[in-house]
Amino acid sequence: MSLIWDTTDHYSNYPEEIKKQYRKNYIKHLNNFTYWIDDISKYNEFNLSWWLSTVASRDERESNLYHYLCIYFTLKNKKKNFNLHSIIINSTALKRILIKEYKNIFFIKVKKNKFYLEKLFFKNIIFYFFQFIFIKLIFFKRKMKSNLILVGTYVLNRKNYNFYGNLYKSKNILLVPVFTNISLKNFIFYTLNLYRSKKILFKENYLKFADLFYSFFHKININFSDKKIFFFNKVNFFDIILEEIKSNRYLRSVLQGYLNFFFFRRIKKANINVIELMNSFENQIPDKGWNLGANKYYPDASNLGYQSVSYHPQFQNLYPTNTEYESKILPKNIYLNGNFFMKERKKFCKKINFYLAKDFKFKKTYTIKKDIEILILLSGIESHDIQLLKIIVKNYNYFKKKNIYVYFKFHPILDSKNIFKNISSFNFFKEIKGNGSIIIQRSKIVITSSFTAGLYEALIRNCLTLLYSMHPLDYRLYEKFNYLNNLLFFEDLKSMVNILDIYIDKKIILSNKNNLKLKKLRAVFFNH
Repeated sequence: MSLIWDTTDHYSNYPEEIKKQYRKNYIKHLNNFTYWIDDISKYNEFNLSWWLSTVASRDERESNLYHYLCIYFTLKNKKKNFNLHSIIINSTALKRILIKEYKNIFFIKVKKNKFYLEKLFFKNIIFYFFQFIFIKLIFFKRKMKSNLILVGTYVLNRKNYNFYGNLYKSKNILLVPVFTNISLKNFIFYTLNLYRSKKILFKENYLKFADLFYSFFHKININFSDKKIFFFNKVNFFDIILEEIKSNRYLRSVLQGYLNFFFFRRIKKANINVIELMNSFENQIPDKGWNLGANKYYPDASNLGYQSVSYHPQFQNLYPTNTEYESKILPKNIYLNGNFFMKERKKFCKKINFYLAKDFKFKKTYTIKKDIEILILLSGIESHDIQLLKIIVKNYNYFKKKNIYVYFKFHPILDSKNIFKNISSFNFFKEIKGNGSIIIQRSKIVITSSFTAGLYEALIRNCLTLLYSMHPLDYRLYEKFNYLNNLLFFEDLKSMVNILDIYIDKKIILSNKNNLKLKKLRAVFFNH
């Protein structure tokens, strides 16, 4: 039977024999991919348009470049064994590469999102121009005290998200909001609620419209070595790299990276004295813009980054590289929340100064009745959340037959109305809002993915945790944490139901002996 491989679909839905080969290539080439991007970075050490591109980010949530590379090698290694009828991709540049070798073997179709770039442009240019005008009209520049401490804070929905706990305590702190995942409505509510606040500094009061104009319309100018555009000295990925950079140039994260950089240039020109800076550092594009600006215009200031994220090996951006270090796009000092990460985050660069900070997530532990039978914990990454929701919805009749209510906790950056509008039409499905930590503690069974830190909190709270294995690197979690009795993996609907049958019908209670193992995990993950 001829196969159709839709590479634009979720990895979990690939034909089994293709998925197996894709997984092998994903694991095999991952480190070399980082070294390759790092080599290209050496030719663009002081190039803003490179560092603030999705390709340089090495973040699979922002760029498809590594995905395309894995597609190429999956086909290359098994072209005689796959009985492919057709392959569906979303890159014209990749098609030009594939068609040279496979034109007479299988059909190559390109699925393009019509007017994607145009929609992205108009959506974000409207958002940012409104944001600039609104803040400049409503808020006035304040008189600045000397020796300021600026702390970047991401705004989720209508409030600042606290990534730092009690890491900063100074009275001179000003919070600098970063707007990446927020609607215009929530933006207006957020800003109006802070009208009289003396603790907020809006970048837009200092940025010029020329900065915004440049962020949208700058010329992309990347330097490439003839050798470095060839991955493994075999494949010329030059066209795909350019396609990726151009097609993602209007992403809000990219635009925010530029605005963060220009913000520091503007306040330096205004002679505002800053002695310390801090940002929630995940080495994403807005972080790169923040640190490039901070290190260039305030080289003598203490520039700190706090990385509160847990173990997510698929997010390669969490692992800084030598060229990123040499190019000063990193904080001078980076604080981590557990000993586990001190060595792990130095995988590609040994020179970085990492320090331990006290984690605040588990400072308070409450004795809470576990009154939620099953909790679905979502990550905020749309494609993966939709995939998890699909398998839960397919199992609806199972929950109905068992008379079990299933609760859904959506991530603050991705509201239920965006991915599960009709949740209310399912009588046994309920959305639950509120403090995520307490909701997890109330839950007996948590079904989630490897893309959220809630996975580790569910484990430490001694919930029976079912991990939907839907990424090539999920095996690493199994290797590291299979000693935990309350962590179980499933890959499809059938295996999930088999696990639930055991733990629901037979009412198996997790042994307290597992607590010693969980204490060990908590000790290395979360410093106290």
